[in-house]
Amino acid sequence: MARKSHPAQIAFDFTIPEVASDPVQACRDAGIFNALGNYDPLHGTVQDLSVPYTPRSFSFPVRLYRDERSAQWMLDLSTPAMESIPLVRRIAKVTGIEPQWRSGPARYGQWHHAVDLATDKGIARLLSTQEHTIPKYTLRAIGFGLHTGELSTKEARRALGIMGIPEPFDRSAKMLAGDGLRVCRTVLVPVIDGDDPGVGAWGNIHAIEDGWITKPRPGKHGRMTEEGWRRRGETPPAPFKRAA
Repeated sequence: MARKSHPAQIAFDFTIPEVASDPVQACRDAGIFNALGNYDPLHGTVQDLSVPYTPRSFSFPVRLYRDERSAQWMLDLSTPAMESIPLVRRIAKVTGIEPQWRSGPARYGQWHHAVDLATDKGIARLLSTQEHTIPKYTLRAIGFGLHTGELSTKEARRALGIMGIPEPFDRSAKMLAGDGLRVCRTVLVPVIDGDDPGVGAWGNIHAIEDGWITKPRPGKHGRMTEEGWRRRGETPPAPFKRAA
């Protein structure tokens, strides 16, 4: 979906000048903070106030911070495709810092994009904006959405079909009976995740459809069923009790 620019961002010269001595103050003087975006000095995150909070990849498109090693000011993109966002380009113009995408820890934006949109309402947008994430994160987010009840098996199946992820012929039975299903012993909530995120996503679907776990709902995770324990050849553990 195309984003509508804020009126203050239109007809702006995007030529990058010299780096400002105080980039944060330069943004304040230019009316960017806090009219167009909120700045968090602790983490360096900039919130774009012209867009909804989710996905966070768009609402926090960039970080402005001073690198501890080099003492240089940095402007890091939340995803590789955020450079053309009007707010990012305006900050770059005012501060003189060229925005960059850095892999590694900066990939939080790619994960946020996937996990925030892995819902029944957001999955179509997620599939159409893959430039902001990577397939591995999308697949893990689908599994997470199923786990939390935010994503239905119907929509998850459709998404995996579009992504070309084949369905396991055994309906994930071997995985669910083995190490692919782990139960948190404190709250007895199962965690289903294979070495391959696509396998893990299908495992969540099959666990719900075939009665290994109860159907998750928003705010209520699925739990192991008696049949699920039986299939694994295990006895349900006693509920965890905190020490008095």
